[in-house]
Amino acid sequence: MESIRECIQSEKLDLNSDENTRISTRNKDYYISTVKITSIYGEQDKYLILFIDISKTLNLTQKINTVLISVMCFAGILAIFTAVILSEKIAKPIKELCEFAKKMGQGDFKRTYFDFSDKELVELSTIMNKSAEYLDKYDNEQKIFFQNASHELRTPLMSIKGYAEAIKYDVIDSKHASDIILEESDRLSDMVEDLLYISKIDNITKDYELVECDLREVLSNCGARQNVRAINKGIELIYEFDEEMVLFECDEKNISKAFMNLIENALRYAKSEIKIACKYNQRNIVVIVEDDGIGINKEDLPHVFERFYKGVGGNHGIGLSIVKSIVNKHGGRIYVENGKKGAKFTILFKL
Repeated sequence: MESIRECIQSEKLDLNSDENTRISTRNKDYYISTVKITSIYGEQDKYLILFIDISKTLNLTQKINTVLISVMCFAGILAIFTAVILSEKIAKPIKELCEFAKKMGQGDFKRTYFDFSDKELVELSTIMNKSAEYLDKYDNEQKIFFQNASHELRTPLMSIKGYAEAIKYDVIDSKHASDIILEESDRLSDMVEDLLYISKIDNITKDYELVECDLREVLSNCGARQNVRAINKGIELIYEFDEEMVLFECDEKNISKAFMNLIENALRYAKSEIKIACKYNQRNIVVIVEDDGIGINKEDLPHVFERFYKGVGGNHGIGLSIVKSIVNKHGGRIYVENGKKGAKFTILFKL
C-alpha cells in the first residue's frame, strides 16, 4: 500500500477523478479508484483508495498472446508449406499435359499415358491420347494419299509423254497415238477432278446445302445421264422404286455424285443389266445398285472403299472412296457384297 501511495504522489494523479486508473509500482500493476471522504467535524478531507492487483491477469494475457503468436506463425508456415506442395502436385500434371500437347503440335503423335490421381486429369489425358491417335491416323492417310496420287498421276503423264515422243520421231501411227493421248488425257482429267473433289469433301469446314429431295428422281437423273453409255454397251437399266416419294434431306449435288459413281462402276462390270432400287425399309431409306457382272473377289471386298485401291478392272481407285465419304457425311452407311449375279452396293439412310 505504501508503494501505491508513493506512485500516486509521484505521478500526481487526480484523486477527484471518477474513472478507474491503472498504475504500475516497482513489481506489480493495479487498477485504483478513489473516493473523497469529508469529515463532519471540519477536519481536512481524506481520500479512500480502492485497488485491485492485476499483475497475474496481465501475465496470463501476455502468455496467451505469446501462445497465439506462436500458433499463428506455425499455422502460417504450415499453410505456406501445404500451398507449395499442393501447387506442385497440381502444376506437375498440367506441365506434363502441356508438353504432350506441344509435341502433338510439332507433329509427334506418339501416345503417352500418365498415372494421375485426379479423375478429371485422367479423362483429359485419355481424350488427348485419342486425339493423338486420330491425328496420327489422319497424317498417315494423307501421306499415303499423296504418294498414291503422285503415282497415279505419273502413269498417264508418262504415257502421254511417250506417245508424244513417238509422234515426234515418227515411230508410231499418229492417229493411233493421238487416240491414246486423248484417252489418257481424259483419264488424267477425271482423276484430277476426283482428287479435287476428295479435297473438298475432306474439308471439315465445308457446309452442305441440305434440301429435301426425292431420291427416286435423283437416281433417275443419274441413270439418264449414263443411258447413252449403257445403250452402247448393250446394258439395260432396271429401276425398282417405291410408288410414293422417297424424301430425304441431303445435298443434291454431292448425293448425285455418289450415285453417278456407283452407276459408272456398275457399267464397267455389268454384262446385260443393272438394277437400281430405292425404297423405304422400316426406319431406313434403302438404295441398291446391283450389276450382273463377275462380282468382286473375296480378298478385295474389305478394301473396295479404300482410296487408290484397285480391284480387277478398276480405274484409279478413287470413285468408291468418294461414294463412302459422301454417304458418311449424310449420316448413312454403305455395304458391298456379291449378289446372285454380280456386285451389290447397298446404302442405308436413317429417316
